[in-house]
Amino acid sequence: MFRFTIRELVLLTLVVAMGVGWWIDRRQLAVPAADYRRLKADELQRVARSAEFFKELRASFKAQPVTQPQRASPLP
Repeated sequence: MFRFTIRELVLLTLVVAMGVGWWIDRRQLAVPAADYRRLKADELQRVARSAEFFKELRASFKAQPVTQPQRASPLP
């Protein structure tokens, strides 16, 4: 029968935990190429909408005339 020391069991636990952790990390990072392209396309559309919004906002500010408020005379 095999006899294991505490040190060997801790080392085995460490190796297994590292392997399982690495496997979980790799599995979560594995994004299919189609999903990545879809996410990139969504991001580009969002940026384009933002750019269009700011262009329209800038144009609306340019279209409005700038007027200074009339000040009342300090003397009665």
